[in-house]
Amino acid sequence: MCLAFGVCEEICFRGYIFQNLGEGSPIWMATLVTGLIFCAFHLLEVGFDARGLSFLFFIMLLNVFLVLTRLLTRSLWLAIGFHTVFDWVAIIVGLGSVVSADRHVLHLERTASLIAEDLLSMFIVVLGILLFLVWAWWSNRHLSWRATLAEDGQPQATEAQPGPVEQGG
Repeated sequence: MCLAFGVCEEICFRGYIFQNLGEGSPIWMATLVTGLIFCAFHLLEVGFDARGLSFLFFIMLLNVFLVLTRLLTRSLWLAIGFHTVFDWVAIIVGLGSVVSADRHVLHLERTASLIAEDLLSMFIVVLGILLFLVWAWWSNRHLSWRATLAEDGQPQATEAQPGPVEQGG
């Protein structure tokens, strides 16, 4: 089940949606819009209450991390792997919740406060972002958030905007 979530969501969000948005707009904008769509998709499960705000922040951080893994490794595999393991830990092992089965229906039961769960999740993702940025710096992999994506999914430098024409006088 967790593998299906990781694979399907990464192909959909960081593969298809992010790629199509990134071909026509800067990477930062494609990341933001993809994150908002990803968050709206997950808020359907959490709800649009007070907890939704902390969950929004967590999902946006998670989206940034998953976009970084896609861009800097030039592949979806690390994003798929991280997403799958994170879901497995959160759902099966219990990052504040337990899954129980009643015939063919799965029930999610909370064992920790939602705030504690969100804070722990944010800590894990921020730590992942920091470690990944250090790795990228150490490996001399650079990324411009103003670039757009080529059809092959790789960042491409934006064409220089023509400056104002200077009048000789």
